[in-house]
Amino acid sequence: MTWTSNTLLALLTACLLWGCAHAPGRAVRQADAPQFAFHPYDAVTIRANPTTQIGITRTGWPDNTFVLWLPEVVGDLWQQWQPEVAREEFAITKQGGLLWTFDGRPEALIGTELIPQGNALLLENRVTNRSREDLKQVYAQNCIHFSQAPDFICGDFSRFYLRTGGAWRSLASLKPTSAFPRYYRQGYPSRGRIDPTEHQFGDIRQPAEVDHPLMVLVSQDGTRSVGIASEHYEFLFHNQMEYLRCIHSESGCEPALPPGKTAVFRQKIYFVDGGLMDCVAAFERDITREPSGEFAFRN
Repeated sequence: MTWTSNTLLALLTACLLWGCAHAPGRAVRQADAPQFAFHPYDAVTIRANPTTQIGITRTGWPDNTFVLWLPEVVGDLWQQWQPEVAREEFAITKQGGLLWTFDGRPEALIGTELIPQGNALLLENRVTNRSREDLKQVYAQNCIHFSQAPDFICGDFSRFYLRTGGAWRSLASLKPTSAFPRYYRQGYPSRGRIDPTEHQFGDIRQPAEVDHPLMVLVSQDGTRSVGIASEHYEFLFHNQMEYLRCIHSESGCEPALPPGKTAVFRQKIYFVDGGLMDCVAAFERDITREPSGEFAFRN
């Protein structure tokens, strides 16, 4: 691969933003705990233009590739459906993860990192306001989809789970009225964060309210599960589109971001040997509770 001056500048910016050393590359296997392998590649899928995907494989789970868009969209600042910016050149981190920065907007610097942590992947998106005015509608959305993971594909909502009314329920039991059902947190949107696309896709809002940040998909044989959770979560959703078959836990929009400040969006994906409650237990071991009722990942 030929490294352009823009790419090298982006890597230098990444070191300044994240404070760690990296080596360029388009494929990586985690060195210190070889549980995951990552393969970024570019492809035309549901967008008209090529986008960068990350193929993720986990040892012990053969013949299943989990495809990640990291990120899919960062507010009005970066969207993967814009061909001129959709290609991401990931650098390899010392932790065996991936890092990408986008320096193409004068008002903001964007950085995203994938950090392997045992049986989980921590995803961090950072947006720094380098303008002289507040930035509005700042959010970051990633997308983990299962169309290339045949052991997990579920077409009837029966193996997707969330918690509502204090009980874990399958989406099938909630009788979704859309192939793209969205479930909002109790009290939404009282915390100042909103779903920026709430009214863009028809009747997608479902009556059930969620009271837990984790959404889980269990494998067909019931022996494995993948869960996703975000700090400061506001809503969960699933998209049945054939290429995607994705799950989301989203934090919504950051309140106005002042000049010089950085918004950090943290999310984890858990790949657990075991069923629904094993995945829930892995999440609960991984967090600290705050007096406000919010939670934070321990690291």
